[in-house]
Amino acid sequence: MKNLENNELVDRRAAAVDARNALLNAYRAAQTADEPAKIATLEDRAAIASARDDASNASAEDRAPADAAALTETEALEIIKMLASRSPSMTKRSERPNAIGAKRKARHA
Repeated sequence: MKNLENNELVDRRAAAVDARNALLNAYRAAQTADEPAKIATLEDRAAIASARDDASNASAEDRAPADAAALTETEALEIIKMLASRSPSMTKRSERPNAIGAKRKARHA
């Protein structure tokens, strides 16, 4: 009785192996089918990277208006931050009077 085979278990295990092999074969087929699309994507990325390099190598005269606009934007942001720091409504929570704490103290006093 020790060597009795459980055919149901053997069949299930064989079916599982077959299913895994089918999944692997389907994955490999999908990879080879997608290969032209992957090559096209890589070529597009290379073209974008070369265009970026060309743009970064532009002369200073071409970049001057953009740099001036960025500078004025940076200055504007600094002014806004300075004004916001002076406004009492924009202070930190810890600097505001603790209304809840004051009410609690008044009740217990």
